Amino acid sequence: MVRIRGITLGLLLVSNAHAWQPQTVLAIDKRVGPLLSIPLTVDLVPAIATSPSAYTISFTRATTGYVADHEGLLRLAKPGEARFWGARRVENLVSTKSEDFTNGAWTKSNINATATTLTSTAANGTTLQTYTGSGNFVLRVEMSRITGTGNVDLTIDGGSTWTSVTLTGSPQIFSIAQNGVTNPQFGIRIVTSGDAVNASKIQLEQILTGQANTNPSEYVSVGVQSAAPYHGAYVDGVRYFDTLNGNTVASNVVTEATGAAISAGTLKGFLSESTRTNLLLYSDALDDATNWTKNDATIAANDATAPNGFDHADKLVEAATTASHNVQQSITKAASALSYVFSVYLKDAEKTKARLFVDDGAGNGMHVDIDIAACTAGSAANDGTPFTLSQVGVVASSHGFCKAQLGFTTNTATTLRSRVAILNSGGSESYAGSVTDGIYIWQMQLEQARGASTPIVNAGTTNSRNVDTLQYIIRGVVGFRPLPATYTVDVHTFFQGNGRSLIWAWGNDAGNDRYWFKINENGIGDFGTAFTFGIGTATAGATLGTSNYNTDYKFAGAIGNNGVNAVLKGGGLAGISTVRSAGSPVLNTLSTLHIGAGSGAGSMSAIKNFAMHAGEWATGQLLQQVAQ
Repeated sequence: MVRIRGITLGLLLVSNAHAWQPQTVLAIDKRVGPLLSIPLTVDLVPAIATSPSAYTISFTRATTGYVADHEGLLRLAKPGEARFWGARRVENLVSTKSEDFTNGAWTKSNINATATTLTSTAANGTTLQTYTGSGNFVLRVEMSRITGTGNVDLTIDGGSTWTSVTLTGSPQIFSIAQNGVTNPQFGIRIVTSGDAVNASKIQLEQILTGQANTNPSEYVSVGVQSAAPYHGAYVDGVRYFDTLNGNTVASNVVTEATGAAISAGTLKGFLSESTRTNLLLYSDALDDATNWTKNDATIAANDATAPNGFDHADKLVEAATTASHNVQQSITKAASALSYVFSVYLKDAEKTKARLFVDDGAGNGMHVDIDIAACTAGSAANDGTPFTLSQVGVVASSHGFCKAQLGFTTNTATTLRSRVAILNSGGSESYAGSVTDGIYIWQMQLEQARGASTPIVNAGTTNSRNVDTLQYIIRGVVGFRPLPATYTVDVHTFFQGNGRSLIWAWGNDAGNDRYWFKINENGIGDFGTAFTFGIGTATAGATLGTSNYNTDYKFAGAIGNNGVNAVLKGGGLAGISTVRSAGSPVLNTLSTLHIGAGSGAGSMSAIKNFAMHAGEWATGQLLQQVAQ
């Protein structure tokens, strides 16, 4: 028997029409459960699998990437880190080792160290480590006294400020916090020579503006776990939680408690995005004079807190002239009609409306008006000889911002200009401005795609975010054939792009070894066979409605002797859509499960609650599943 996440599992050979198959059995009420269940809300680890040796998780993304946490704050994930939209993200910024002070990352002076014991060899023995960055920080460390009675101090600013903490012979968690620190140098000082302490589980966190609980989070080790997936996100030192931070601090002593559960509706799941590039330079630095042209307007740089929790938002301020007050940047493109999406985060100030423009530099294109205060968009309007509209969308973000996007297909001109202009209360673009009035802007982004992705911040060169590639390699089960079987999954689409917003596949991604499900083939506006569930070359399709972004979907599909049967609920669908294919299943031995963008197509979605069940469910059972 095997226990995974507290559930006892076992293997049972069950006969069916095709082969003797290993099946996973829940030792709860003697009922047969899913063959495979992967929640994908806070980590990559299956909740139910045939055995720990039956799968190997593989995840890659070579670049950083943003993800919205439970409070809507945009957190910057590390390269190689799986992102979980809506979960609470905790990162320990300690380098290399958080439970071993002998490591070279710790600079020691007048102190002897074992892994977790510090002994002062002279007055003011210290051990310090430096983190490169700036902002607000909180430090926690577990300590107890071994010998001596002298002061033991903690610092975040390299010793400019020391805080004494009172140790006893029993381990306690101590914490200090400090705001506005650049390149914090944090650590411990033992004031009296010969005194010794136990010290371990040290953690430095950065606190974002707008974060509700600024107390230290749960401890997340660095250099203790030996291999991926580490704490579940595939990088060391990072863990996602589905509960709030319940820790409190009094007199620098931390009392740990588990906070309230984060709602299931907030936990959108594993964030899967395809490769994207932002074509606009200095995308969050509109004061740059080389790339951004300001017309009858000025920029107040870093004037407000952006959705990423830092003071990175700029203010576009009107000039005291009667004109259009705007900021713009042009790029050079191929002499072809190409699909792009222009997106920007906006927040109202003295003015509450803005206009997004895209054109060829000669006035041919389109624009859309945004009511920033209401976070709503009007209908796109044509300018000159218009571009072809793909979509318009707005969605609320943190710190009072809303993200607006305009998707389109260009003409064959070689110039593409992106512009944001302030509108007055009557919706006019040209009016007498005031040198104090304006709107806030963060992160201008232009992507050659149909839908906007998460932020990709540029300076003087264009940056790309690499694809999220997630695979589960099935091994150790000879001749494993998951057919007939039923699959269920929850999907949240958002500002989708080219290709499939979700795709998963068993097999080798070739020919009849492949079973897949997708939502939205060509992006918002081009639906076609937008909902497809296939096996080999046999597919079934249904057209989605027009509200298929920023939307939750539930899917259930069965493959078996009766072919392919699948149902989908959510988005612009009127109720539940049922599709069927008469194709016969192909029973090749299967080896790999792909989830998200890494399975060969563009993906812009969050995915959770993936499960594979034994047997071919009837239509009524499928409908009941998605109706929940």
